Amino acid sequence: MKQLILALSVLLSITSCTKSSTSATENSEILRSGKWRITAYTYKYELEPGKDTVVDVFTKRDTCYSDDYITFDSSYKGTQYSEKLKCGGELSEMSFEWLLKNNQKTLVLNNAQYTIGNTNMNASSTNGFEYVEAEISKINKKSMTITYEKTVQILVQPIVTVEGTFVEKTVKFTQTFTK
Repeated sequence: MKQLILALSVLLSITSCTKSSTSATENSEILRSGKWRITAYTYKYELEPGKDTVVDVFTKRDTCYSDDYITFDSSYKGTQYSEKLKCGGELSEMSFEWLLKNNQKTLVLNNAQYTIGNTNMNASSTNGFEYVEAEISKINKKSMTITYEKTVQILVQPIVTVEGTFVEKTVKFTQTFTK
C-alpha cells in the first residue's frame, strides 16, 4: 500500500511540473500585445490529381500592403492599419472582429479586409471582407502562423486557347505574422 501511495505521489509531482502548451489566457494576451505584420503568405491547391500548386502571395502582392499591420484589443475588436504606403482607395484604418475558440487553437476573424484571405480569388468574400476560422499552428510572443481552407473559383488557362474556365477548388491558406 505504501508503494502504491509513493508511486502515485511521484506520478502526481511529475505531472504537476510539466508545463502544458500555451494557455487560453496566454494566447489572448499574446495577440493583444503589439502590432502584427504579415511576413509570409501562401496558398496551396491541387490543380491536377496528385500535383499541388503553391502560390506565394506575399512576394506577389502590391508593395502598398508592405507596411500594413493589425492589432487586437481586449473587447474582441481588431484594427488593420495602413501606414504611409496606400493602395488605391485603401483606408488608413479598418475594423474587424476576432475571437479565439476550440481551446484557443482557432482564431476567428470577421470582416478582415486585405490582411486576411484576400488574394483576389475568393468566391466567398465581398469587396475583400471575409470571415475566416483559422487554425493557429504556431504562436509565441513574436510570431503567429495560421492556416485555413476555403473553396474558391480558380481560373484554369488552357495552353492552346486564350479562353479559360473556372474550376472550384479547396485552397489551403497559410499566413505568418510577426511583431
